[in-house]
Amino acid sequence: MKEIFRKTAGVVDTDWYVEDDQAKISFQVDKEKAALSGIATEDVAKTLQIALDGMNAGIAHLPNEKEPVGINLRLPVERRSSIADLSFIHIAGTHGNVPLTELIRVKKGAEDKSLYRKNLKNVVYVTGDVAGVVEAPVYAILKMQKEIDKIALPGGYKIEQRAASQPWSEIRPGLKWDGEWHITYEVFRDLGLAFAAVMVLIYVLVVAWFKDFTTPLVIMAPIPLTLIGILPGHAIMGAFFTATSMIGFIAWRESSSGTRSFSSISPN
Repeated sequence: MKEIFRKTAGVVDTDWYVEDDQAKISFQVDKEKAALSGIATEDVAKTLQIALDGMNAGIAHLPNEKEPVGINLRLPVERRSSIADLSFIHIAGTHGNVPLTELIRVKKGAEDKSLYRKNLKNVVYVTGDVAGVVEAPVYAILKMQKEIDKIALPGGYKIEQRAASQPWSEIRPGLKWDGEWHITYEVFRDLGLAFAAVMVLIYVLVVAWFKDFTTPLVIMAPIPLTLIGILPGHAIMGAFFTATSMIGFIAWRESSSGTRSFSSISPN
């Protein structure tokens, strides 16, 4: 998905929420060696904590500070940057000072990664923005949808793509177009519903005036033909059909429909 985003013209700032592996070093106290050296496990853990994380040892009252300043006891960065630096730390035992590295086991691994969920489902976010040659997300999404459909899944399945809701199951990978596109989708959907509702109201009003069901259809017949001028106009001018275009289309159609209906029912 990330590679498709990156290769699509007009999609910029591609990124995802998958984190790189971060090295993690864990220290485990060798209780047997600590006991043979006469050192308590708590002393080893506390010494290691002070060396790496630090410990508040008190407060200092400085002349130029209004509040007391905490005193934190901790090794400097250059003395706690590697495992070898811990060999300089000794702990007093019954048989003398023992190097800290002899009392601990070092375990290397990776930090746990963040898990992202939405609506009780595991998700991985792939993000991007549109700029340059593309002004509306729908044009970039249409291009990417074709490339995503080419991805073959085991069993002959395709990645399910949705615009308004998440895939229902996590059995197979699915994709939900979200972010700015979701807002754009809702705007077009609501404007379309509003346009349809207004057309019904205009039809009802004209029917009520003429007492006839056919005449309003004749008056309103040119409305769909408006797209014949709007869509080629956008293509000729190289303009994108956006939510603003949709609003202008609805406003012009409603005003022209109202004017035509008014002129049709005018007694003059």
